[in-house]
Amino acid sequence: MASAAEWDGAAGSYHSFARFTEQFARHAVATALGPLSTRTGTEEQPLMLLDVASGTGVAAFGLIDALPANAWATVLATDFAEAMLGQLRAKASQRAEDDAAKHPHVTLQAERMDAQDMPSVRDATMDAATMVFGLHNLPNPVSGAREFYRVLRPGAKGVIVTWHWNKLREFIAQMRLEVGDVEAKAADYIGPMTNEGEMRRCLHEAGIPDACIVVDMVKGLPMQMSLEELVVYLRTNSLVPALREVDASLVRRVVSEDRGFGAWGDDSGFILWGTAMEVSVTKP
Repeated sequence: MASAAEWDGAAGSYHSFARFTEQFARHAVATALGPLSTRTGTEEQPLMLLDVASGTGVAAFGLIDALPANAWATVLATDFAEAMLGQLRAKASQRAEDDAAKHPHVTLQAERMDAQDMPSVRDATMDAATMVFGLHNLPNPVSGAREFYRVLRPGAKGVIVTWHWNKLREFIAQMRLEVGDVEAKAADYIGPMTNEGEMRRCLHEAGIPDACIVVDMVKGLPMQMSLEELVVYLRTNSLVPALREVDASLVRRVVSEDRGFGAWGDDSGFILWGTAMEVSVTKP
């Protein structure tokens, strides 16, 4: 699994892919906030919302945007990669004036924290939580799931999103093979939490009762990434060092090839496709 330093290195190229993942984050936010539809919090007791493995803040900002204007809330965004949090804080600064006008009583806090061990977050304190495309990247997903469940209040809902299928990650595995990275396997990059059985086993080991778990598949709308963006993404993503010096003409050739289930894209760009597994857990 990638280290914090490797995720720091990936932060610069993350925004291109984050445009695609945002739709899954927004869906997760709507699911997580569902039980809070009639609650807005108060000045004395604001809603406490958590986004774990927040990255550059797609789900954290989604939580803010989904709240009613009169809500009192604190959104805590955590990640173990400081560069990711740096981008999140930069976005927060850019949004500050607009957020203050639309959500004057909502506060965003960004803290560096390992999802597998969050001692500064007390038991049963969160009214809702999200972890979007984070669990499958953890060295110990069971510890991450246990911590995620621990901090939920009774009645609160937490939503974990992982990939079921992701065309970009398949493409990256193919590109690694093209450049001679013989150890490349799509599963190595995607992680183990890509099917419902593995996910349920992980959650059971974390002590989450089966009756508290609901699993849904969320099909994403296709989105295009230009070939120039794709080349930059591959060259600057420290999670795939074998592609750091990949040739643009090779990328263009592989994108244009048909792999039997539909082309990766064409001369105008790479087509991002994917289906996510959305897992909601409700604390009894």
